[in-house]
Amino acid sequence: MLSTATPEARELERRDVCAILARNITGRIAFARNGEIEIRPIRYVYADGSLYLRSAPDTALSEIGPQGARVGFEVDEIHTTQRWRSVVVRGTLYRILPDKQRDEWLQAFAKLRRFAPAALALDDQDTQRTEIFRIDIRDATGRAMG
Repeated sequence: MLSTATPEARELERRDVCAILARNITGRIAFARNGEIEIRPIRYVYADGSLYLRSAPDTALSEIGPQGARVGFEVDEIHTTQRWRSVVVRGTLYRILPDKQRDEWLQAFAKLRRFAPAALALDDQDTQRTEIFRIDIRDATGRAMG
């Protein structure tokens, strides 16, 4: 007799969570805006225990004040309905200002260029994405099936 039991989801170890964050470049950021929850897809790079991303100056993320904002961030690797991995990050999003935090901005810029070598260069296809952000990770958990 064949078993049709659905496999159980399991918690991922910290090293697996970090590996998933490191090998992917697209996730979804969730944040509060005007009393509502916004969820947006965004490209990122995971480096030195933080997430770095960039966005255009006229987007909702650019409204983040200097004190930062609590955010959620999710990355999924889905192969089938019964074979997937998912990581959820909770942390604080900060905008890195080039005129006030020059060294940090340059370091973040270099990290972003790892996945997008043309970032902020003449041949950059995302020329409007000039704002750089960092998510300081407070907590990161993961689950997997299969």
